[in-house]
Amino acid sequence: MAKIRHYQINDIPKENVVGLSLELKTKATASFSNSEVYVSTISGSDENSGTEYAPKKTIQAAVDSLPVIINHPIEIILDKGIYTETVFFTRHMLGAKGFVILKPLDGATVVLSGDKNLEHCIVVDFAQGVCIKDITIQGFRKEAVKVINSAKLDMNRCVLRDNYIGLSISNQASTYQLNSCIFLNNTIGLKVFNTSNAELLDSSFESNKVAVSVDSLSNVLLKGARVSSNDLAFESYGKSILELQSSVVTENESVAKVDLSTISSRNYEKSTLVSNNMSGFLGVKTSTIDLLNVDLVNNRQEDVKTDSGSVAILDNCTVRKSSSSYSLSAKRGTQIHLVGSTRDKSFNTKFNDPEHELFIFG
Repeated sequence: MAKIRHYQINDIPKENVVGLSLELKTKATASFSNSEVYVSTISGSDENSGTEYAPKKTIQAAVDSLPVIINHPIEIILDKGIYTETVFFTRHMLGAKGFVILKPLDGATVVLSGDKNLEHCIVVDFAQGVCIKDITIQGFRKEAVKVINSAKLDMNRCVLRDNYIGLSISNQASTYQLNSCIFLNNTIGLKVFNTSNAELLDSSFESNKVAVSVDSLSNVLLKGARVSSNDLAFESYGKSILELQSSVVTENESVAKVDLSTISSRNYEKSTLVSNNMSGFLGVKTSTIDLLNVDLVNNRQEDVKTDSGSVAILDNCTVRKSSSSYSLSAKRGTQIHLVGSTRDKSFNTKFNDPEHELFIFG
């Protein structure tokens, strides 16, 4: 009997087909005994079975060979080489109990390249349980990795470089976890928007136009991040929340722009270091800058600047400057609260709105 392909599921009649529906469901959830599918852009063929000695040629062919519902882990193992293609994981591909791991063959160097022509590398749409490990993704004109529509993604030790957007998460999508990833020389490293969520551990952002952008009721947590040499480290818009924990933010042109949103650093284990940036945190349009255990050291312009009804709270922070520039600037109905923070003799406070006072406690 003919094999049921994932794209045929949409054509299944929904009424008066009890016997047929049972048969199709059995096929869709049938046991897939293989736990590995091999791919080689050099020696493979998409007509092959996908074994180690008869690999597929493209990643998409390996994905398309999987059953509709996966009930156990399956590894798509890539031989060394440069793969230039767009890979789609769709809603029909993964079941709740299974997941797919995209990884290199042991010791192999794998690059997924858009060659500046392709828009996307990997699109995860409605899929659950996609994991990408130890792969470099570069040269894509739009989002290199695009996660949308309640999809979930796990990335470990990946490098996303020279893309317009390294990783985009939107439309109520989320990540399980991104661990030890590198975002390098992208226009935007990570973009999270439209009520979506992302959590990153021990990842680095370097030489991007914008390292992390969060918008439209979304949430991003960065723990142990290293953020350096970006034009703008963080931007947060539209009632979103960006949280830093135990991170290092250094040598950026600007640390953060917060617009009708919140940026926080509520650290209880290890302080966050914000040092040697051109400018620091800017809050506008009733935004909140909430910093706990942050060392603000030798930033060349204001460490914190509030405008248009914004509020900044510096709790147990250290402010130290080597220049004579102001550390804090408050204007147009804003407030800055200092709670238990320390500052040396070069600490300056600037009042641009004489009708509103700067509140200092502790």
